[in-house]
Amino acid sequence: MSDKPKPGMRAVREAAVAILRDSGVDGAAAALAGAHGDALTPEDRTRAADLLGLVERRKRQLEQLMGNALATAFGPDAEIALSREDQRALAFPMIAELMAPRRGAAKQIAESYAAIAAKLTGEKTAAEALLTQLSREVALMKSAARLAAVQALYQMEASKQPLDKVREQFESLRIGAEIDGAQYREADIDLFRKILDDVLNRQSAIDQLTDRTLVDRWPLGRVDATLRAIFRAAGAELLEAKKTPPKVIISEYVDVARAFWPEGKEPGLVNAVLDGMAREARPEAFA
Repeated sequence: MSDKPKPGMRAVREAAVAILRDSGVDGAAAALAGAHGDALTPEDRTRAADLLGLVERRKRQLEQLMGNALATAFGPDAEIALSREDQRALAFPMIAELMAPRRGAAKQIAESYAAIAAKLTGEKTAAEALLTQLSREVALMKSAARLAAVQALYQMEASKQPLDKVREQFESLRIGAEIDGAQYREADIDLFRKILDDVLNRQSAIDQLTDRTLVDRWPLGRVDATLRAIFRAAGAELLEAKKTPPKVIISEYVDVARAFWPEGKEPGLVNAVLDGMAREARPEAFA
């Protein structure tokens, strides 16, 4: 999806919600051939098909996310003024947009779907609460993906295991699993994979960028292996995730550092180093 909604994006979202309400998730993309699709331009029909295709492919994950959001926003046994069909029709395309690699601002997307809810269902308050909580759930999944990527990079270096083997271990045995009584949060698998792939493909450039920033401190090779993993994951996003503001990337990985060193000085070091890396890699964001 585009980083800024196109003039027809509101129409695309309204059509997607209406089709999901009328036809359900399975086969929703095919339903574009009907009246809702006819109201769209060819370009917007393609966008709607892409959005509905994402919804169909991620149905199981979207259902789980919506369940988490409902329980958090309203309580496990609460009744809300939206039918189950309306909940899915509004929530699923919004989550799919938020999880797409190239997307707009989360707040703007959620507000757009809340306005659609008011127009199509006559209900706005419950929809706003549900969609706001869904935005938070997606943000938490992205944070979990970044933490998992750092852990996977550390494991790759420590065990000398290849990327494919480590990635499979994390996806099948750790992400979203319960281990020794601790429940690991579900993560955005696409983001997790992209960070690992980008580190592998651009490690030399990332390490050189990090070394230049560390020059007045110490070489990257003498840095703690966990810090190295943080710098590599963050560096991959700074170089490749052009739609994500550098300040967001820095803040996310400072939080990762706090997860490893809640009382240490390392989060401050991560903040300083990533700020320097970001200013070199994305100077336009600091102009």
